[in-house]
Amino acid sequence: MAAAPGQPSCPVAAAKHLFAELPRARTAPLFEDADGKPLHYKAFVAGLRTALTAARIDPTGFAGHSFRRGAASEAAAAGYNDYEIQLLRRWRSDSYKLYIENPLSRVLHLSQQLHMAHTHSVPFEPPALRDYTALA
Repeated sequence: MAAAPGQPSCPVAAAKHLFAELPRARTAPLFEDADGKPLHYKAFVAGLRTALTAARIDPTGFAGHSFRRGAASEAAAAGYNDYEIQLLRRWRSDSYKLYIENPLSRVLHLSQQLHMAHTHSVPFEPPALRDYTALA
């Protein structure tokens, strides 16, 4: 994990704080249950949903996989290219592209740019809408 000095989301600073508050053996799991055993996926998701409910956020759309989806979306929003996003999370396939969510404002902006990219002297009319009777 890489440090992001001075950022509130720095994982290294968070880990140092965790270890200062809860000292543990170097061989101990990073995330563990109250009994010291490694945190199980189902327990993690249950805890996540409990925290979301306490924050008055509907937890039904969240699971452990939400973090992978969020990382891909945030990296894309930050301007990372496809290769960098794939490298960041060690994806071997293009499946990460399914996770990337783009805000509607971005989609509309891209659509507007497409229409402004090339001006036509004659407005485009799809073939299905042309009046073929005038040609006969």
